[in-house]
Amino acid sequence: MMKTNKLKNFIKEVIPVGTMKEGVDFEVISFFVWDFQNDEVRTIDHYYNFDSSKLLSALRGGGSPIELISTEIEKGTGINPTNLCRTPFPEYPAPHFYRLKSPLDYHMAISMGFGIVRLLKSNKENDYLLYYAHTYLEEIDEELIENCVYEEIGLLKCYLLLTENGRFYDADIVNFLEKYEDIFYMNLPAQPYDLVERLLMHLDKYKGELVVFPKV
Repeated sequence: MMKTNKLKNFIKEVIPVGTMKEGVDFEVISFFVWDFQNDEVRTIDHYYNFDSSKLLSALRGGGSPIELISTEIEKGTGINPTNLCRTPFPEYPAPHFYRLKSPLDYHMAISMGFGIVRLLKSNKENDYLLYYAHTYLEEIDEELIENCVYEEIGLLKCYLLLTENGRFYDADIVNFLEKYEDIFYMNLPAQPYDLVERLLMHLDKYKGELVVFPKV
């Protein structure tokens, strides 16, 4: 199997938010769980032991995303989820949407700090896009924005490493993990030790001959 670190092989389109408005042009359909008992953020899969891959299909046909997702979780677990939180949608710096070539992995997207939107005016039914959901509470300068972009691209590479079954590989992810290790232990709604271990295992499993392209 040929491996590559070329992001363009996996991203069909990058769409600036621009003048698009939530509720008019798109809706956020990604949620995580606030664990009140342990005062921490969890993914739906980890907290409810529920396969979130079922959630995107549950959203077909319209309706309120949180109501449809809550119903699907209750059907699968017998528990009425009352602690779901929508992934943040940052106003500044304005995010952009990624239309990936492969189907989205709901659990892994949330685990890596991304959110998912559905376009409401698309010619394609159930047009799901990825966006980076990190937000800032204070004013940020250009240097911080650059760091944010580096974080976003690094986490996108991590997402692709874990979801593309060896087709995507970038050894530079090791450097990213070393430099931004705190992200996994402070900012992401997943089990950080397991997530980092999985990334390192995938890096080791798929290392070997790599077709290297200029970084995007």
